Amino acid sequence: GKRKKITAVTVRCQDTLGLSIGQTFDTIVPMKDLVVGNVGSASNTVVSGLVTGDARTILDHSWNVPGQYCIEQPWSWPATVLGVIPEIIGGDT
Repeated sequence: GKRKKITAVTVRCQDTLGLSIGQTFDTIVPMKDLVVGNVGSASNTVVSGLVTGDARTILDHSWNVPGQYCIEQPWSWPATVLGVIPEIIGGDT
């Protein structure tokens, strides 16, 4: 029941490309580590195909009680999510 904010989320994935993430489906953004042509933050190499590893995305820093986030695959590419690691800051009361 306390307010919290999720500042970032790391998604551990296998053979994945093109995921989007956000606090609601209206505010989702593409995960830059899973977009072809971008440089992956963990691997420090250019994404040229399916990614196996961690993809970290910074989310909107707004406080809320539910502390939820949405992950979506808007394309017909494969996506295997092995784990999700949120970074959470607890609120006051």
